[in-house]
Amino acid sequence: MASRRKRSHSKAGKSDSQLQTPTETKRLKTDDVLPVPMLTEESATEDVNRSLVSTFTSTCSRIAELFGRVKGSGEHNINSELELAEWKGEVSLLMIKLKQLNRDAQIRCKEARDKTSEARQRIDDQHLQLQNLLYQVMHLQKEIHECLEFKSRDEDIELVSEGEFYQDAPKTISKPNETQTDSHKRMLARLDWELEQRKQLTQQLELATFEKQKLLEDIESKRKFLSSLQPQLDVILKATIPVQAQMGMQFEKIRTQHALAMHLPSTLYVLFVQASAYQEALDPNLTVSIEGDVDAAKLFVVRTDPVADEGRESDSDREESQSQKRKKRRRSVNQALLEKQANLMKTHPLSIRFTVKCNDQTDVVVDFHSIVALGIVTVKVFTEGQEFSDLLDPSSLLIELFSGDTGLRSPNPTNSFQMKKLGLHADSFDMFAEEVGLPYKWAQWIAGLDFLPDSHAELSPAFAASKMEFVVGALKQRLETRVSLRAQITQLGHLSVSDLTKSETLFPRKVKSKLISWKQYSKDEVETYLDGRSEMTIAMVTPTANYCYRADIQHGSAKLTTLIAINICYPRVPPLFIISVNNGASGAFTSDNDLNIKMLEAEVNVYWKELICSQSADLLLSLQIRRLQMCFDVYLECKQTVSGHSRKDRLWNRLACGKHRCLPVVYQSDQGFFRPR
Repeated sequence: MASRRKRSHSKAGKSDSQLQTPTETKRLKTDDVLPVPMLTEESATEDVNRSLVSTFTSTCSRIAELFGRVKGSGEHNINSELELAEWKGEVSLLMIKLKQLNRDAQIRCKEARDKTSEARQRIDDQHLQLQNLLYQVMHLQKEIHECLEFKSRDEDIELVSEGEFYQDAPKTISKPNETQTDSHKRMLARLDWELEQRKQLTQQLELATFEKQKLLEDIESKRKFLSSLQPQLDVILKATIPVQAQMGMQFEKIRTQHALAMHLPSTLYVLFVQASAYQEALDPNLTVSIEGDVDAAKLFVVRTDPVADEGRESDSDREESQSQKRKKRRRSVNQALLEKQANLMKTHPLSIRFTVKCNDQTDVVVDFHSIVALGIVTVKVFTEGQEFSDLLDPSSLLIELFSGDTGLRSPNPTNSFQMKKLGLHADSFDMFAEEVGLPYKWAQWIAGLDFLPDSHAELSPAFAASKMEFVVGALKQRLETRVSLRAQITQLGHLSVSDLTKSETLFPRKVKSKLISWKQYSKDEVETYLDGRSEMTIAMVTPTANYCYRADIQHGSAKLTTLIAINICYPRVPPLFIISVNNGASGAFTSDNDLNIKMLEAEVNVYWKELICSQSADLLLSLQIRRLQMCFDVYLECKQTVSGHSRKDRLWNRLACGKHRCLPVVYQSDQGFFRPR
């Protein structure tokens, strides 16, 4: 309470001079405010801007100060209401001053924007004027460039040289007195001469065009005549077919074959051309023809990507309703793989057929097919006419026609990768032999295909021509050899040896040993016969025994039994004889326990080249059997002579010779006696 009375006393103690009315305070403060200059557009300068900024700053500071005092007086209650009124009046004046400053600022901003807009407009006008000037400059430069690059039409005309012009042109055009000194007149004169020449050439062109049109009309009339003549010629040719057949002329057949050849694949086309040329030039007994469906050949397409076809089928399946999809069964994986394999091994619908005729009217037909996807040629062979033995079995007739060529492996190195992708092996062509044949190397040769290591196949008609005679000769030789071998085996089946009059100097006239039995052996019978023999003997027979026979030869009470293994490459590989001799009570002797029997086998198996010549190579089997008969006679007579039980029917100078005591089994035809080897 004391403090409150003290504070009120202090307030009352103030002098009356310090108390002023609000009107006086307001008037006082109005006079104290700094005068604000009235700005116009003419007096707006940079100094005025700075003074306005400083005035605005000081006014804001003063307002902030007064607000601070008012705030402080409200918190501590130390100021009177008169002071608060005074401060409020001052703040009001300062706010009026801020409004004036704001209005001046807005006026100056507007002036600045107007000036900026005017400056921008002036710049745009000047820029547009500059662009107009640049465009005019560019247009003038373009016109100047066109003028500099201008070429007259006469510059594109190829005129004759001036020397030819003065030499050929008439004086009325060349005017040498005027044109030689004036280049312009000379050019005009040359152009006149060029025009005159072109008029002449135009006349010649019109004349040539007229003649050409006449020739075209003549050609068209002849073409129409020929087109109408073709049906008539076809009728005439069909009518002459019986006459051609009667006279041995094959014009219609050749024409048909040539038309079919246009649809052959490239490999078979080369084969057909070379084979036809070889037939016409060297071998009339060889018949070459084209077989197959020509309509299918026209539509033949190699499907190298069967998966794509499956994709198309699946796309079509998607378009079907769900109910239809449930009814369809998807192909199994194995079935799809088999289809891909079939597409890979698909042959062309057309094939080439060789018909080879032998002397005994035996026909062997060889068909050549093209597996287009693999790029190789395969061979199928079959016989026509009568029944044949195993010797002419088509499955083995052409095997190893050339050494090592079995036809079981594709000669194209690329095929191993193609077949492996589909689960096939490159050596598995025997699976498709009945359908497509075997890809022998010699078939690729005569088709012009030469597969080199680590390289692509090259198609060469010249290569095919060089191999055609060689291959056809080997083919005919194999066929004739097999036919001759079959005839020999047939005669041996009748227990007689073929006629060997061409080789009569190799043997004596009289041979006592007789062939008493001849039969073919199966594989099991061969194993039974070789049971107990040495491993060397078995190893010699096993790879050679493609065809096995047993022959029994008798001389008195002694009997010789031999196993004859004939190789598929006969007579290039000679037949192999495995001998055993049964001499009654003495028991059986073989090369394993009797050196003389081993010598007999050597005479037949080792020295076989002494028996053949160029005319008797195919009779090697009969020659070997005749030599075996002769050697068996000598063997028995030598054995009986040593024992003293028989007289000597053969002449020899020595009974045995050398450390091996070789028998005299070599016949000297000029002297008529036998000698040891």
